[in-house]
Amino acid sequence: MASDKSSNDDRISENEIYKFLTAHWHHHNQLAWSKLYVLLALQASTLAGAYQLHDIDALKPASFGLLIVGLVVAALLYLLMQRDWEIRDYVAKKLDRVHREHDIEVLPQPNRMLVKGSTLLKTLMVVLVITNFAAAFVMNV
Repeated sequence: MASDKSSNDDRISENEIYKFLTAHWHHHNQLAWSKLYVLLALQASTLAGAYQLHDIDALKPASFGLLIVGLVVAALLYLLMQRDWEIRDYVAKKLDRVHREHDIEVLPQPNRMLVKGSTLLKTLMVVLVITNFAAAFVMNV
């Protein structure tokens, strides 16, 4: 005789949900940091490439174009990083509900504004934009 499955067998346990949320948080956190590493490598290679192109008279205009393309790709990576951190922070709020009874915060509030990762990331992007424009100005003067 076949046994009837109870409706509880289809439910997902709280432990499975917790494991999923922590894995999801960790995944998006790692994605954002990986993109930051790519962004920094892209910026370094863009500046180096533009400098090399600038030394060749026939390719001087291409050095400016390379800086612009590098800046556009950097901006896209920045937006993707912001989205990863947005998802990560959303999941952290869900995890904080679980941790609240143990007085644990996944993303504690920073003591100062400068410590906040999003502020530092915005500052980094402003520095990259200024660097690219300064390089373009110096190379085309």
